[in-house]
Amino acid sequence: MSAQSLIARLAEQRRHWAELPGGVRVRFSRPHETEFARFRLGITVEHVCEYVDGWEGVTEAVVLGPSIGSDAPVPFDAALWRELVRDRLDWVPPVAEAIAKAITDHLAAKDATAKN
Repeated sequence: MSAQSLIARLAEQRRHWAELPGGVRVRFSRPHETEFARFRLGITVEHVCEYVDGWEGVTEAVVLGPSIGSDAPVPFDAALWRELVRDRLDWVPPVAEAIAKAITDHLAAKDATAKN
C-alpha cells in the first residue's frame, strides 16, 4: 500500500459525524494527539470551525431561512461553515461534545490496547 493510501486511511479513521438540529449533520476530523493540549480549556467555536470538513442536509433554506432559501443542497464550504456556525449557537455544543467524545474514545482505545 502506498504512503498516500495509508495517509488517506488514517484520515478516514479520524473522521466522525455530529448530529445537529433540523436533520443536519456535520463531519469533523478528530484532532491529532499532538493537538490535544489545545483543548485543555475546553472546545471553543474556533475549534468547531476548524475541525468540521463536511456536512449533509444543508440547504439554502437552512443557510438563509425558509422564507428566502430553497431546498437546494449547498455544497460544503469551510468559509460558509465558519460564518453559519458563528450565528447558530445551538450548533456549537453538539459538535464540541462530539469532538470531545472522539478524543476521549481515542484515548480509551489506546489505553485499552496498551493494557493488553
